[in-house]
Amino acid sequence: MSQLLINLRTLREERHISQEAVAFNLKITQSTYAKIEAGKTKLSVERLQAIADYFKVDVRELM
Repeated sequence: MSQLLINLRTLREERHISQEAVAFNLKITQSTYAKIEAGKTKLSVERLQAIADYFKVDVRELM
């Protein structure tokens, strides 16, 4: 698993945020977000930026 995926999950869990909440704010389904965290779907630059914005972190912090 890549460091990015580990960081996404860790950040979400440390903040006690559900996948459903993140997905809702990104306007995607929970299953799509789960696939992102699991590395089963490609993560576009735009989507990565949207996730960083949601968590109020710089994209580099996710990397």
